[in-house]
Amino acid sequence: MSLQDEKATTTFIESVTRESGSSSRTFKSALIFCVPDSADALCDEARKVLAWEDIDDEADDLKLDETQVRQLDENVKTAKGDYKPFCYNQALMTTDIDFSEEMFLITKETAEA
Repeated sequence: MSLQDEKATTTFIESVTRESGSSSRTFKSALIFCVPDSADALCDEARKVLAWEDIDDEADDLKLDETQVRQLDENVKTAKGDYKPFCYNQALMTTDIDFSEEMFLITKETAEA
């Protein structure tokens, strides 16, 4: 799901907004969806974070020296920092329960305005 595949994303959001399991959702207008521009880029960044975290979890077994520990800490922070923009820079919010109005994109810039 990404903004690149707008039709599938919109269909998914409509489904989630209307239904909760096998029943209808009560508070349909209280949902905001974070949607990446590209699902592939988000997955790549998530893989980097997970890979660095795995290495960090095994740091004791790897017998890293001080320089390597500092580099590892820096790489974990960098990977997490690179990942966050994919999660937080934009969101889709429904403006009408009937979906007769389009969903609108909330970006960091519009949220601060």
